[in-house]
Amino acid sequence: MSLKKIDDPIFNEMEAAGKSGTEMARFFKCSNAAISRKRKRRQMAEPPESFLKLTEKQQKFVVAKLKGKSNTSSAMESYDCGSMGSARQLGQRLNNDPDIQTAYHALLYQVGIGKRRRAERLRDIVEAKDLTVSARGIELAAKLCGELRTDNIDITVNNYDPRAITAGIQELRQMIEEAKEEEANTIDITEEV
Repeated sequence: MSLKKIDDPIFNEMEAAGKSGTEMARFFKCSNAAISRKRKRRQMAEPPESFLKLTEKQQKFVVAKLKGKSNTSSAMESYDCGSMGSARQLGQRLNNDPDIQTAYHALLYQVGIGKRRRAERLRDIVEAKDLTVSARGIELAAKLCGELRTDNIDITVNNYDPRAITAGIQELRQMIEEAKEEEANTIDITEEV
């Protein structure tokens, strides 16, 4: 096992003192790129400020969402919900919270999956040769743009008595028959030219 070239405590001291990347590279006898990578890894290890502003339970909710869990299961995991219904409501409310959305997107951006990257990957899925994959990608794109609604639609139908409808249909049929009989019994007296 090789020893670390860049010693963390010394690196932190030099960073706090405001040393440049070139000076640090000379001191540790490594490349400027190695110093840049070390700085980037340190930045990635620190959660974004928007995430730190959240409560502990909200942070757990965001982490669960990042793992790919649904709003409901994320709420169940991070809060003590009494039932699935309350977890569903809480998860929906938390998901629509602007602070949680900001923290969620900041964490995605920090690990390199910002909006542009997600859009590029979605484009790759939509343009896939397999039509099933492509159709699923189009469905996801439509959901993200808000063009596809997956809400439950409630349709209320007035409670009609089926017997009354049947009687009404029979009455209409009888009226049609009577009209046909009257038409058959009438004599056309219009003059033909």
